[in-house]
This record gives sequence, structure tokens and C-alpha cells, in this order.
Amino acid sequence: MKDASPETARDIELVAVYDLPASLTFAGECLGSSVPVCIAGIGGKVYLPLLHAAGDYPSLVHPSLDDLPGHVETLLLRRGERDHWFWGTVRSWNSVSQEVNRAEVSVLLFRFEGLSSREIQYGDYLHGRGYPTGNPVDQIFQEIDSWFEALRLWVRALTAQHVDQQVDAKSITVTAQGLEVLTVEGNTVSLPRTPSSVTVRVMDFDPLDLKTWRRALNLVSQGATPPIEYSLVGSARVELRLGQHRRAVVDAAMAVELVLTRFLNANISALLPGLKTTLSGNEQTLGWLIKTMPKTKALPAATSSILNQLPADCESGLLVTRNDVVHRNKDVTYVDASRAVEIAASVVKLVNPLPI
Repeated sequence: MKDASPETARDIELVAVYDLPASLTFAGECLGSSVPVCIAGIGGKVYLPLLHAAGDYPSLVHPSLDDLPGHVETLLLRRGERDHWFWGTVRSWNSVSQEVNRAEVSVLLFRFEGLSSREIQYGDYLHGRGYPTGNPVDQIFQEIDSWFEALRLWVRALTAQHVDQQVDAKSITVTAQGLEVLTVEGNTVSLPRTPSSVTVRVMDFDPLDLKTWRRALNLVSQGATPPIEYSLVGSARVELRLGQHRRAVVDAAMAVELVLTRFLNANISALLPGLKTTLSGNEQTLGWLIKTMPKTKALPAATSSILNQLPADCESGLLVTRNDVVHRNKDVTYVDASRAVEIAASVVKLVNPLPI
């Protein structure tokens, strides 16, 4: 290994490209933006791809690197030159206003400035400077996946996006994918026929706008994690989209039971003695929390106000469905599972809203 310079320390910039484990969906306003980020204690900026609007339909290309040597684009972005969809895909486009409504981003670019050349070493390479090593580089390699996992949880909590590789894979399906058929008649051979039927599943969730993107990155940099009930709702949405309806219902019900129990425990000092006994003895069930608790008289005003805003079909749409799945071993339809997840999401947001 060779040091960058054994004599005088100089400023070094790390430039990194990260192929995301699962795509993130952004509003058009975010494309080309850069936002502060911190990974492994190293501060820098994360850059989103730019919009390239030439031709019939726009595409995503790498962020501007005009202030860097041309070799950077050659070495770091070569995969994008071979794959038209490398940086992501424009999912919704207004051809009249020439504006992107939402884009699915698959790759992020990072730039970390102000590092000392004393911290960086390089592998041997006959034709120039070899690959970098040293603590900052090693730390980024070690921490990038856990950084994205934390980001995934916050994006799920803030936007209801799935951020899941399996769901991504199922969003576009090709009937008879991989099949080719041709005919042979004597010495005459036809051209092969390949699959031509493509199904695209459009999923309803909010894209990341610039404010929410900044917020998610800031929360991750602070080491914050979403409340577990939000993570459970996020998991339920993923399971629903993967066709695992029963698991989605169980996680949705668990999220509601957890958030209501925590809410009552947080206000236990103002509750009647009988309710305190029920809570402290862990005697409450999901049915008790949904059916009995909201009807209890003499609750504190703040507690009653929240409980009175629970969805009207909380019992029929969530509790009954959960009981069918857990206690009666029944299958559940997508419609019923979807409603259970919607109820859970609204209850969690009502009882424990995320800080703005």
C-alpha cells in the first residue's frame, strides 16, 4: 500500500456511487438536488440523478460532475453508460408541461469533502493511483448498508413507500418471461417469438418531496429510529404487496395494540384505579382496547378525544379480521387485509404522530 503523501497532508474528496438495495420514489422537484448526509460519522452530500428530457420519453442520468476530472465519470459511472435504466426510471411524466411527477431512483451519488490525505492509502497500480483504503473508506464500506436500512425504515414511516426489493421485482411482470418459440418446416426456420405481455402494478403512495427527503436523511444522521408501531405498519404494507395477506393483518393488529397500550400507559396517572389495575396487570387485549376502552366513562379529556377519533370500522375492519386469521385460521382477501392495514396506519398516525 502507498500513502497519498508521506510529507504534507492535503484535502481529499471521496466520491461514491451506491446501487440501492431497493429503489426510492421521488417527486420531480427532487431530481438533481443535493442534501447533506452523514455516514459513519463522515459528513458529505448525497446527490440525486438529473432528468434527461431528450427524445419521446425522459430518462435519468448521473448528477453533474463538471467540477471533477473527467476520469471520475469514466471510472465510477461506467455501468450507467451500458444500462439505460441504471440511475432509475421516470414513472409519471407530463408531456405538456415537460415535468416529472414521480421518478424511481435506483442509484445515489455521494461526495465527502475535507478528508486528510494522511487518512488514505492506495493499492499498488502500475498505471496510476490504485484503489483507496484507510479508515474513512473502510468505514463507509462497513456502514453504508446499515445506513440504508435505517433510511428505509424512515421512508416507510414518512411516505408509506414499500422500499423493498421483492416488491420492486413484482411491480413489473412479463407473462412467460424467458420463453422463446420458433417453428421449423423442412429447412425453413422462423424468427423466434418472445414474450410480449407486460403487466405493470401501479402502487399508491406518496413520493419523497425535498422537505421529507431532507427530514429522513437528518433523522438517520441523528441515529433516530421510527417508533416500532410505524415499522410494523411498514412491514404490513410490504407483506400486503407481496400477497402475504395474513401476515399483513397480524402485523397491522400488533401495531394498533402496541400504540394504544403505550398511549394509555403514558397517561396512566390520570386513569381510574380499575383501569390502572387492568393496564399494570397486562390484562388488556386488542379487543378490550378497541371495544371497551373508548366507551369507558370518566376518562381524561385528552385520552377520550383521541379514542373517539378511532376509525368507525376499527372493530369490524381490524379486530374481526385479526381474530379470523389468528384464532380461526381463516384466509383473508386482499380487500380485507388492505383495509386492516389502512386502519392500523391511521390509528398509529392519530395516537403517536411523528414530529414535524
